[in-house]
Order: sequence, then C-alpha cells, then structure tokens
Amino acid sequence: MTVASVSSDDKKIGVIAFATNKTKNKDAFVVFNKSAKPASVEMKITGTVSREFSVFRTSNNENYKELPGLSAKNGTITYRCPPNSVTTFFGK
Repeated sequence: MTVASVSSDDKKIGVIAFATNKTKNKDAFVVFNKSAKPASVEMKITGTVSREFSVFRTSNNENYKELPGLSAKNGTITYRCPPNSVTTFFGK
C-alpha cells in the first residue's frame, strides 16, 4: 500500500489517499472536516477501478460508524461532512 496523490482546495477540508499498490489492501481515502460547520465536498475519483465505496465516519457523536455505501457517478462522489469529522472510504 502506498500514499496516493490527493488534494483539497478548501483549507478546512483535509484529505489523504492510499493505493493498493499490488497488496491485498483496498484503495482508500480519508476526508477530514476540521471546521465547526458542515461542509459539502465533491471528490473526483481517478486511478482506481473501484466505483463503489464502503463509508465509515467518526464525529463528535459517532465512533467509526458504518454508513450506507456510496457510488461514483461520472467519476465523482459528492459527500456532506459533519463538523469536526473524519470519514474513511474503502473501494469495493
């Protein structure tokens, strides 16, 4: 597994991504909302064959809670981040 290239145009939204790199681990990316306000983010998904993602979130009142999965539509996922949250997306 290796760190993949990823960026955010919003300094209150942090992101990091990991590529399988020929391991048994799944492609994954993590979105951090460092703001005290909710934020809507649009993520362009490239460099993976995954188009469906399992989603897990930690926030002020959740601890690694599994959420309904999300699918990329036209290579894009739109996600609303709660305030002060960390959300992990795993490729299926």
